[in-house]
Amino acid sequence: MSEHDSHATLPEDAQPQPQAAELPAQPEIVRGGDEPAVAAPLAPRPQARVSARAATWLTRLALALILALALALRLYGVNWDDGQHAHPDERWISMVASDLEWPASLSEALDPRASPLNPLWSFRDDSPRSFAYGHLPLYLITGVAALLEKLAPLSPLLSGLQRATDYDHINLVGRVLSALADLGVIWLVYLIGKRFYGRGAGLLAAALVALTVSHIQLAHYAAFDTFATFFVVLTLYGALRLWERGGWQDVLLAGAAAGMAISSKFSAAPILAAVGAACLARALGGGEAQTQGAPTWRSRFPLHGARLAVAIRLFALCCLLAAILFALTSPYALLDVKRFVLQIGEQGAMVRGLSDLPYTRQYRPTTPYVYHIEQQLRWGMGWPLGLAAFAGLGYFAIRSLRPRFRWSDLILLAWAAPYFLINGSFMVKFMRYMLPLLPILSLMGAVWLLDVKSWLASAALRLGRRRLRLARVGDVLIAVVLAASLAWSLAFVSIYGRTHSWIAASRWIYANIPDGSVLAVEHWDDNLPKSLPERGMSVGERGYRHVELPMYEPDTRAKFDNIRRVLREADYILISTNRLYRTIPRLPERYPVSTEYYRLLFAGELGFEPIQVFSSYPRLGGWEVVDDEADESFTVYDHPKAIVFAKVRDLSDAEFEALLAEAFAITPRTDGYSAPPREQEPAETPKTLLLEQPVESLPVVRGIGWNTLANRYTAVAVLFWWLVLLAIGLAATPLAWVVFRNLHDRGYALAKALGLLCVGLVTWWLASLRLLPNAWYTMLLALVALGGLSYTLWRRHRADMASWLRGQWRSVLFTEALFAGAFLAFVAIRILNPDLWQPWFGGEKSMELAFLNAILRSSHLPPYDPYYAGGTMNYYYYGQYLVSVLIKLAGVRPTIGFNLAIPTLFAMTVTNAFSIGYNLAQGVGRKAAGLVSAIAVAVMGNLTAPVQLLSGWAQVGAREVAPSKIPGLTALKQLGAGLWSVIRGEAEMPAFDYWTRATRVIPNTINEFPYFSFLFADLHPHMIAMPFAILALAFALNIVLGVRQEPGRGPDSIRGVLLRFLLFPVALGALGPINTWDLPTYLGLTALALLYASWRLHGRVRLLATAFRFAVIAALSLAFYAPFYRHYQAISVGVGLVQERSPLGPFLMIWGFFLLVGVAYLVMALARQRGRLGILRYARLVIRQMAYLPHLLDLHAGLVRRSLPLYTLARYGLWLTLALSLLLAALGQWTLALLLPVAALAALLLLRDDVEPAEFFTQLVLFTGVLVLLGCEIVYMKDFLGGGDWRRMNTLFKFYIQVWVLLGVALGPLLPRVWRWVRDTRPRALSWAWRVACGFLLLSGLAYPALATPARVQERFPAGSPPIGTLDGMAYMAVGVYTWPDENHPIDLSFDYAAIRWLWDSVEGTPVIAEGRIDYYRENGMRVSSYTGLPTLLGAHQGEQRYDWQVGTRDGLARSFYTTTEIGRAQGIAASGAGLPGRPPPQKEARRQSFEIRALLDRGDHHLPDLRAQQSPCLPWHVPDQHAGVQPGLKKSLVGIEVPQTGHHPLVQQDGLDGPPAGAQPLSYLHIRQAQDIRAQPSVRHETVHRSYEAETAEAAGVVQDQGAMVHDHPEPLVAGPPVTGPQEMQRAAHAQVDMHEPPAQVQEQVLSMPGRPDEVASAAQL
Repeated sequence: MSEHDSHATLPEDAQPQPQAAELPAQPEIVRGGDEPAVAAPLAPRPQARVSARAATWLTRLALALILALALALRLYGVNWDDGQHAHPDERWISMVASDLEWPASLSEALDPRASPLNPLWSFRDDSPRSFAYGHLPLYLITGVAALLEKLAPLSPLLSGLQRATDYDHINLVGRVLSALADLGVIWLVYLIGKRFYGRGAGLLAAALVALTVSHIQLAHYAAFDTFATFFVVLTLYGALRLWERGGWQDVLLAGAAAGMAISSKFSAAPILAAVGAACLARALGGGEAQTQGAPTWRSRFPLHGARLAVAIRLFALCCLLAAILFALTSPYALLDVKRFVLQIGEQGAMVRGLSDLPYTRQYRPTTPYVYHIEQQLRWGMGWPLGLAAFAGLGYFAIRSLRPRFRWSDLILLAWAAPYFLINGSFMVKFMRYMLPLLPILSLMGAVWLLDVKSWLASAALRLGRRRLRLARVGDVLIAVVLAASLAWSLAFVSIYGRTHSWIAASRWIYANIPDGSVLAVEHWDDNLPKSLPERGMSVGERGYRHVELPMYEPDTRAKFDNIRRVLREADYILISTNRLYRTIPRLPERYPVSTEYYRLLFAGELGFEPIQVFSSYPRLGGWEVVDDEADESFTVYDHPKAIVFAKVRDLSDAEFEALLAEAFAITPRTDGYSAPPREQEPAETPKTLLLEQPVESLPVVRGIGWNTLANRYTAVAVLFWWLVLLAIGLAATPLAWVVFRNLHDRGYALAKALGLLCVGLVTWWLASLRLLPNAWYTMLLALVALGGLSYTLWRRHRADMASWLRGQWRSVLFTEALFAGAFLAFVAIRILNPDLWQPWFGGEKSMELAFLNAILRSSHLPPYDPYYAGGTMNYYYYGQYLVSVLIKLAGVRPTIGFNLAIPTLFAMTVTNAFSIGYNLAQGVGRKAAGLVSAIAVAVMGNLTAPVQLLSGWAQVGAREVAPSKIPGLTALKQLGAGLWSVIRGEAEMPAFDYWTRATRVIPNTINEFPYFSFLFADLHPHMIAMPFAILALAFALNIVLGVRQEPGRGPDSIRGVLLRFLLFPVALGALGPINTWDLPTYLGLTALALLYASWRLHGRVRLLATAFRFAVIAALSLAFYAPFYRHYQAISVGVGLVQERSPLGPFLMIWGFFLLVGVAYLVMALARQRGRLGILRYARLVIRQMAYLPHLLDLHAGLVRRSLPLYTLARYGLWLTLALSLLLAALGQWTLALLLPVAALAALLLLRDDVEPAEFFTQLVLFTGVLVLLGCEIVYMKDFLGGGDWRRMNTLFKFYIQVWVLLGVALGPLLPRVWRWVRDTRPRALSWAWRVACGFLLLSGLAYPALATPARVQERFPAGSPPIGTLDGMAYMAVGVYTWPDENHPIDLSFDYAAIRWLWDSVEGTPVIAEGRIDYYRENGMRVSSYTGLPTLLGAHQGEQRYDWQVGTRDGLARSFYTTTEIGRAQGIAASGAGLPGRPPPQKEARRQSFEIRALLDRGDHHLPDLRAQQSPCLPWHVPDQHAGVQPGLKKSLVGIEVPQTGHHPLVQQDGLDGPPAGAQPLSYLHIRQAQDIRAQPSVRHETVHRSYEAETAEAAGVVQDQGAMVHDHPEPLVAGPPVTGPQEMQRAAHAQVDMHEPPAQVQEQVLSMPGRPDEVASAAQL
């Protein structure tokens, strides 16, 4: 029944009407769901009959007017292109249609290779033919054209139809049929709306479809989209009638129409889902269910075996009818099935982007789903209609979630949802793909508009005087939508009343371009001019010659040599559409040179100027809509934009090369993948990942490392750090006490993490909005504000807080002691090994320290990228930002703060996990449960330690034991002998491998766990996120525990509710910018917690309210961190199916202990559950009666008298899960076979109604962890690793850490409970076996920290380490020496240490340093940028964090800078800052900045020649005086480079970058100015010499403008050649130093060394 017309099922002339004379006219009031509308009292029958008859005629008249207007709009200008076949699809359809003939015999028709009716095969050429369209519309057009041609001789009026089947006319037949099919769509939409939603909805929906521009446009094409849409809507009408009445005619209509829809367009196959939904609805009671106000989901789904069988039979019958109609209307899809399947596959590959076709490349940078919606809103429907339509879609979706849903809504959604989800996900997004969806969206929009009107009318009745005004708002809204749609449709139709752009352009060309001209045209597009029927208007007659511009071909030298030839030869360039010049610049990574070509062409820099533009924009009166930005398929067919360029001059080869030189430096990609647009097109790229100002002009940040005592004394640093943490924790304790009111410990253990988040968030927003700088005093203000808020809360709740403290002071002290113990334990570990790099086990500390330093140096946020000068940090950096808060407040140096941050995060993780375990435990033993959770999360390792011990003993004993023929005896003897040898001291135990064998357990993946992460001490996002993820978990626990009623707990205050509501998103949302991988998992867990709370509080799940609450939390979680998402862009993201799953053995080495306890708990919970849910009772029955499984059916039949349908489905699902697990085991997929039933059982137990909230949350955490493990075995996240062997690496790396935290937290309350249950379980043997296994695995996990910690702390820098006692992570450089690239080349880092310290102490701001992009894992590359935070050209991992085209551009320029032999080229790169968004200093200035060179001398190989005066002021990078200065009294300086010598280093040669040719020297070999002669000392094996070259003024330097004339008289370069970036980023590191010099009158030679070294020649005072 209709919500708008409660009498919709009555005859039209019998519908009752209100008595107008007795009652005032009142709008119909609808109270939702299936309740009939409230109507006015019935009038006398004769008067009602007259009124009904009049209403019927008015409705028919309105429908006739709508159809007449729609037909006029669709047939207006039907021959809009004057026979030019401007639409390519229509053109090919016309070719195929005109080629079809009626077969001579049935045997010929059945032969797909001979039949002239087969569109997949050309019988004339006897060759396959590509026809990717439906067959039914083709046959309809051909058949109607043939019929018209037969009718033509019957009357002179039909003489124009005599050639209806030929190529030039059959498209007009197709256009008329397309318009009529679209007219049929309007009529069907009216029928659906009238019958199921009321007469008004039908008329309004019909009007909206009639005025939809997408419908109007596609009705002007002889394409098949309108035909497919007609049959889709016809199927929906049949499906709705099937649900309502269930007659055989309805089944026939639904099935047949579905078959014809699929025959028209194969992508219409999801229409069968709507038919299936209708069959199910019919089986559940049919249309009468709508009038029976069913209050619950169960009553709306009375599904038992008989009804389910009815639904299946109905659906099978409909599918059979669809298959028959498909076969009849597309016979060659079966007769030539191989060709049909092949072409369907080709189309599938095309739309998914697997086939790289030029006309689809435009969609590669677009966003799935969003692009379709945007195009329909802006162009296809227009904003008013589009917004109403999509609002209607949301309205239907929301009200379908209610128990009082409407089956008609679900049937329509059963078509709309899968069709949009499938087609919207495609890479190719032609607007016509959405046409079958638009009529239903318009209907939904109409229903929504009328319901809004009804709601407003109801509100008007309650408001009294304002009744009339409010009631008219709905009418105004409908009128606005109709008027706007009418205006947009009339404006659009105007293009069909004007001359087509190509014809207008062709006439102009014939009139204005001389005969014999050479015309350059673009391939993959139509040529201009077109041949016209007028005299002298053809290309041949005018002698024009076309030459082609192959713009879609790969950007190669050959292509642009060809283009240069074409441009030189051509007199004019003719562009017929924007197809290429709009698509290609969207793919700058693939077409860097072509993109630049188009920019230059339209700028007039290629010797051609635009002289004429032909466009035909939609226009209504004086209103013109410029739709150049619309989808290509919306503009290039019926109103393209043609442009004529005329040559004004020829460019020389040198000019052409100069214009495109920069673009040629970029290596194009040819794999079909497209990156976002280039830097110079910000309008196309919402996230440029670039700073808004030059990096060197950023504001200076001071006060970093202000605490000199802490930087000098380790104990003071620890004390100050501790005081900062204590202050933050105390400031947040009252806040935590109020927020976590449902936790037993009131969140005291969580206060430090919560306080740090609050202080960090306030400072971060202030710095992001540029209200205050990212400075220590801003953080201090935020801390004071937090303390003020907490003080206010304390004043209000001080009595309750004091009472709580008196009862919990022991727990408070225990928590503080636990935090102190964990913190100091890891402080001791970091003191024993503070090194932040090591040649073999360095990790990624360099990158993390670089990011940390850059954050510290950034006055505003987002921080700059230290590894990409000029860019913003495109990384989830918020964790490092929170660490920077502690560093600035404590005043320690970053290299000390780095080593204090690790103990802090470890201690927070321990105490936060303790808090969760403590609050989940019930009764006594809370501290024990908390400690178990803390140990399981943060201390325990995986099970590899005993394996290593056993293998080590066996390795030792293998030398002493002879092999045995008894299986297994040899191994036992080797173990015993090896152990005895180690005990007696006769042999040493092999070194414990704490890294590889512990974290690379599953092949080709990384399997870290928390303790390893803390021990290895990479300040990685996954490690920083741990305490904050547990904090978010505590908020979810707070929600779940809030459903219980505890004695003595008063009502919650509004302030507490508000704080809780705001702080939960703060904690949850922080996971996004800290470690984005964590956010989806905890969002899902939050949703389940909210559902549980709703169920327990209200006795049922209030779905809409819960969904709204979750949506608000999720939205706030993103909104609170909007500055991060505004600048962050994920690179290379996708989802793939796992092909090679985790072997069970290695999987259990990681998760064996957790699964042993977790599965035991699930079995215990199932055995103990006493709930009323039938499926759980059945599962318990199966477990208990496992020994009598053959008799289970009989037992079940005796116990269950009536089986409800959901119970039956669940029971079948249980057995299906078990069967699937057995099948997976048989196929060798043991891990999946194990996880699937565990996840299913954990999900079932969440449905228990006899469980306490704390236990439910434990089950929820357990279920979430198992579900994530299961998901990792099915899908993986695609990233920069692509499809290689290591493609799952990051998926397991990131998600396994999450699972470890979740399962570890759950282990605290589970292990004691399960242990007690197993202890009392029979049989005893099984009980003992489980407890022994559990104890052994627990000890195995605890063995890892005991063995790994000594191994890690002994892993110091290999050649010299500072004395134990410092926390400075850079101290190793003071005495460290390492060798690279081989053992014969030692590198002393003490000079680097002094230079980096000088940079920190002296250089302010962010000057750019020129440091080679060399790997930091083995080579310690980029150490100057990393340890100072100063931005460099290009660092490691940028390919993961930045667009490929940005990295490629910067890499190409950096290579050119280091390798070019042309000074002008190098000067240009230097002046442009390698593409940085900055400006070079003026060429003449009062004083030039100095450039320091560090030379690495090897005795016998290199000698330092005399330095001759060089007449060049060229400096690679400059430090602007006003921004990036140094401390007063010190000269400013840039950082130079030292790199392996070009042409001599094997890695350089390996990358194909040989040294410069003889007689040519790269710029990095040049010297600015000679001050004095310095010669190398042959006796020195390895030393570092510093030079400073400085000119008083540019004139004093003797500037010569022709820099290319420089001559060098020394045979060897002073500074060796370029750093090189290879595919695997295995290039070697460059040293970078600064110059410390005296006034410019002289140049000092200084050998830097640490004070106290024997070779010291320069004291600190000289610096």
